[in-house]
Amino acid sequence: MNLEKLKEIPKQQHLILITILTSIPFFILTIMFIINEFRLISSTGYGILDFELAWTPGRAQQILLAWGQVEIQNQIIMHYIDYLYILFYGLFGAELILIASRRIDGKIQKLGLYLTFTTMIAGIFDALENINLILMLNDITFINSGCPFFASSCAVIKIGFIILSLCFFYIAMLCSILKKLTIKNISGFFTLEIVPIIICGLFALWNPFLALYFITIYLILLYFIINFNSKDNN
Repeated sequence: MNLEKLKEIPKQQHLILITILTSIPFFILTIMFIINEFRLISSTGYGILDFELAWTPGRAQQILLAWGQVEIQNQIIMHYIDYLYILFYGLFGAELILIASRRIDGKIQKLGLYLTFTTMIAGIFDALENINLILMLNDITFINSGCPFFASSCAVIKIGFIILSLCFFYIAMLCSILKKLTIKNISGFFTLEIVPIIICGLFALWNPFLALYFITIYLILLYFIINFNSKDNN
């Protein structure tokens, strides 16, 4: 595939429109999963991330026993909904990386074009992970069949691709903003971007799963506010 075509196809207006439309279900589902994670942790002591990274049969069984049958049924439903979430975060992430790539140039832009599909690749591993998690949720005997290890392995790869996507998006955002940055607004830039990231890093010590969600949403909003405001001013 000639990735250079992604610089022009789809057209920028169409890409932005599709991104806005995709963001609506993405944010709705994100809030739904955040609420579910908070509720799970507060009521049972274990969240979805704990189950995804259980690794061993003993750990997975411990989590399922803490959840109980009613909560297990709830999480089966949530994991089926997660397949819909995989579709939207895969598309939304690819669209954001493509938009960010078009605002920079040189080797970083070329790297961005290659990374456009990383969130979709993450989604493939997320889907494989869900298959194993659902098997264990439906039948506890699957705990001893290698499902915990395979699910956790897929989860680590998934998280790795997502972090890679976020790192590029953050770097591309920095490059784009720094082009427009003056001495007068350096302090504002530091306050708006660096300070929240430091706070979110500290928050990650408590719950990295939720910290990843919050910093992703914050960076996306900040990127569009600054770039489109700058475009209007020009």
